[in-house]
Formats: sequence, C-alpha cells, structure tokens
Amino acid sequence: MLLTSSCFFFFCYLYFRYLYATRGQEGLNNTAYFHPRYIEGGLVSDDVEFVIDHIRNVISFHKDKQWFMAPHIAGSFSYACSKHWILVVLQHHPIYNTWMGYLFDSNKSLKKPPDYRITHVFEKAIKEKITWDKIDCRLQPNGWECGYCVMMAMYDFVICNREHMLVNKTRMVRQSEINEFVERTLKVFISSFRHGEEHE
Repeated sequence: MLLTSSCFFFFCYLYFRYLYATRGQEGLNNTAYFHPRYIEGGLVSDDVEFVIDHIRNVISFHKDKQWFMAPHIAGSFSYACSKHWILVVLQHHPIYNTWMGYLFDSNKSLKKPPDYRITHVFEKAIKEKITWDKIDCRLQPNGWECGYCVMMAMYDFVICNREHMLVNKTRMVRQSEINEFVERTLKVFISSFRHGEEHE
C-alpha cells in the first residue's frame, strides 16, 4: 500500500494521538510531537518564522518532556508526493539543559546533519547549540517506503521503548516488515479509535 504524503500529514496527527495515549496509559509518556504540517519544507522556505514559533510553542507547552518527535518532509506541500520523509528526534537533558538531535533518513546518502535545513531551524528556535547525530537506521530499497520507515521508527521508539535504536546498524527495510507493520500495528491503531468513538 503506497501511503501518499498528503494522506501522511493527516495520518500522522491520528498516529500521534495513538502513541501519546498508549504511553500515557502506561504512565511512561515522555514524548511530545511537532505537527508535520507546521514544519514541512515549504513552510521552512516560505515562512520560517511560523515554523520557529510552532517549535517554541510545543517545547514551551511540554516542558516536562525529554523527547520530541518531528516527522519532516523537505520541499513544498503542493509537491509532497515526490518529496522525502525523514524523522528528527530531539532529546532535552533536564539537568544539564543540553540538547541532542537524531536524524533518521531512510534514503542512503552522504548528507550530514548540517546539510539538512531543518537542523538549523531547530537551533534557531531553541536558541541553543544542538549536538546532532545521523542514525544508522532502516533504509528504503525503492522510492516510496520513507513514510513507513518514519512511522516504524516512531513506533519502535515510543511504544517499544527502544532507545538503543539510536545506535542500530543500517539495513534495508523488507517489504514483509512493512506488510506486518500495516497489518498488526495500524489495524490495532485504527480499531482503538473506532472503539473510542463507540464509547463517547
């Protein structure tokens, strides 16, 4: 199933609710989320102050959180279907007040963190130097799996509590992994909202 980028913006919002609610029920919710529509590449180019305001508002509202998830697409939303999704994970150390940034890019490339424009936007918004690291993560064998790789990384990190994934080795994502993720995780996710609506 090809998940178009226009659908991914909406789906991310619902998916965040699922991740947030699930971890909240377990008393382990230490993650906040930036809205992917408000940090997408078109806005970074055309209205960077809006993006900066959103970043600051989220961080200010979630002062108690240590982790911040930011699915990000480069380029204009109007042409999002041809663009590429990455995941930015920010970590705030509550004692030393320092910031770490982790980039998950499923497209194998030689790009380094400073080559991603969004890294500079985060530093400008936070007004702090962020120590960046590009993570060896799942790689996409074709041109359409990037959105799934982002969602799988968020699921692993938030639900499975796999902070060790920050040092995982690079490997190609398999079609069977995507199929299993869709069938298992997303069906449970959609079902949970359906049941929630029935009880309202």
